[in-house]
Amino acid sequence: MPEGASQRRHCWVVLPDVEPLPGVVIGWERAAGGGWQARVACVLGDETGEVVTGWLPASVLRPHDAAPVTAGTAEPPETQGGQGGDAGTAGP
Repeated sequence: MPEGASQRRHCWVVLPDVEPLPGVVIGWERAAGGGWQARVACVLGDETGEVVTGWLPASVLRPHDAAPVTAGTAEPPETQGGQGGDAGTAGP
Protein backbone atom coordinates (compact mmCIF):
# COMPACT_ATOMS: atom_id res chain seq x y z
CA MET A 1 0.00 0.00 0.00
CA PRO A 2 1.38 3.49 -0.79
CA GLU A 3 3.02 5.26 2.12
CA GLY A 4 0.43 7.25 4.05
CA ALA A 5 -2.54 5.77 2.18
CA SER A 6 -5.55 4.33 3.96
CA GLN A 7 -6.81 0.89 3.01
CA ARG A 8 -10.37 2.19 2.54
CA ARG A 9 -11.11 5.80 1.74
CA HIS A 10 -13.48 8.00 -0.24
CA CYS A 11 -11.92 9.45 -3.39
CA TRP A 12 -12.62 11.15 -6.71
CA VAL A 13 -12.02 9.14 -9.88
CA VAL A 14 -10.83 11.56 -12.57
CA LEU A 15 -10.92 10.09 -16.07
CA PRO A 16 -10.71 11.81 -19.47
CA ASP A 17 -13.96 12.95 -21.08
CA VAL A 18 -16.24 12.35 -18.06
CA GLU A 19 -17.14 14.30 -14.95
CA PRO A 20 -15.20 13.23 -11.81
CA LEU A 21 -16.92 10.29 -10.10
CA PRO A 22 -17.11 9.73 -6.35
CA GLY A 23 -15.60 6.43 -5.31
CA VAL A 24 -14.32 4.31 -2.45
CA VAL A 25 -10.84 2.79 -2.44
CA ILE A 26 -11.22 -0.85 -1.42
CA GLY A 27 -7.59 -1.95 -1.58
CA TRP A 28 -4.14 -1.32 -3.05
CA GLU A 29 -1.60 -3.37 -4.99
CA ARG A 30 1.62 -2.79 -6.91
CA ALA A 31 1.10 -2.41 -10.65
CA ALA A 32 3.30 -4.26 -13.13
CA GLY A 33 5.32 -1.08 -13.81
CA GLY A 34 6.13 -0.60 -10.12
CA GLY A 35 3.56 2.12 -9.37
CA TRP A 36 0.41 1.64 -7.33
CA GLN A 37 -3.14 0.85 -8.36
CA ALA A 38 -6.29 0.79 -6.28
CA ARG A 39 -9.39 -1.35 -6.38
CA VAL A 40 -12.15 1.27 -6.49
CA ALA A 41 -15.94 1.09 -6.33
CA CYS A 42 -17.84 4.01 -7.84
CA VAL A 43 -21.37 4.91 -8.89
CA LEU A 44 -21.73 5.83 -12.53
CA GLY A 45 -22.90 9.38 -13.11
CA ASP A 46 -26.18 8.48 -14.79
CA GLU A 47 -29.69 7.75 -13.62
CA THR A 48 -29.14 3.99 -13.32
CA GLY A 49 -27.05 4.27 -10.15
CA GLU A 50 -24.95 1.33 -11.35
CA VAL A 51 -22.00 0.52 -9.09
CA VAL A 52 -18.83 -0.62 -10.81
CA THR A 53 -15.52 -1.82 -9.39
CA GLY A 54 -12.13 -2.05 -10.98
CA TRP A 55 -8.39 -1.58 -10.63
CA LEU A 56 -7.34 1.99 -11.45
CA PRO A 57 -3.89 3.64 -11.45
CA ALA A 58 -3.29 5.93 -8.48
CA SER A 59 -2.74 8.80 -10.94
CA VAL A 60 -6.50 9.03 -11.66
CA LEU A 61 -7.50 9.22 -7.98
CA ARG A 62 -7.83 12.35 -5.85
CA PRO A 63 -8.63 12.63 -2.13
CA HIS A 64 -12.36 13.11 -1.61
CA ASP A 65 -11.74 16.08 0.70
CA ALA A 66 -9.95 17.88 -2.16
CA ALA A 67 -11.80 19.49 -5.05
CA PRO A 68 -11.70 17.15 -8.04
CA VAL A 69 -9.87 18.40 -11.10
CA THR A 70 -10.63 17.58 -14.69
CA ALA A 71 -8.32 14.94 -16.13
CA GLY A 72 -5.19 16.40 -17.64
CA THR A 73 -5.37 19.76 -15.85
CA ALA A 74 -3.13 18.98 -12.90
CA GLU A 75 -0.25 16.75 -11.97
CA PRO A 76 -1.00 13.96 -9.50
CA PRO A 77 -0.17 15.07 -5.93
CA GLU A 78 3.07 13.79 -4.45
CA THR A 79 3.03 11.16 -1.76
CA GLN A 80 3.76 12.17 1.79
CA GLY A 81 7.00 10.22 1.48
CA GLY A 82 8.12 12.27 -1.53
CA GLN A 83 7.98 9.39 -4.00
CA GLY A 84 6.41 11.37 -6.82
CA GLY A 85 2.83 11.25 -8.07
CA ASP A 86 2.22 7.53 -8.01
CA ALA A 87 0.47 6.82 -4.74
CA GLY A 88 -0.45 9.60 -2.36
CA THR A 89 -3.51 10.61 -4.30
CA ALA A 90 -5.99 8.81 -2.12
CA GLY A 91 -4.00 8.69 1.11
CA PRO A 92 -4.73 10.68 4.26
